[in-house]
Amino acid sequence: MSSASDKTWELTLTIAISAFVLLSILVFTFPNALAAKLTLAWDANTESDLAGYRLYYGTSTRNYPNNFDIGNVTPHTVPNLVDGQTY
Repeated sequence: MSSASDKTWELTLTIAISAFVLLSILVFTFPNALAAKLTLAWDANTESDLAGYRLYYGTSTRNYPNNFDIGNVTPHTVPNLVDGQTY
């Protein structure tokens, strides 16, 4: 038979574990929920020697530090953009 203090300890542990799991879910999903994404689409190049596409982007003109090697796939979604930021 369990004592009242054992049941209190089990309840406290259950609440602590539940809070930890909930906090972990929020920490790891909330930043992505705020991140904007943009899907770009274009007509594929029909040349037979096309090696693939590279997508470059940045926040100022002629400065494109971010890039993706897309291959021959169209369209492409750019993840983790800041909502309201001009790219």
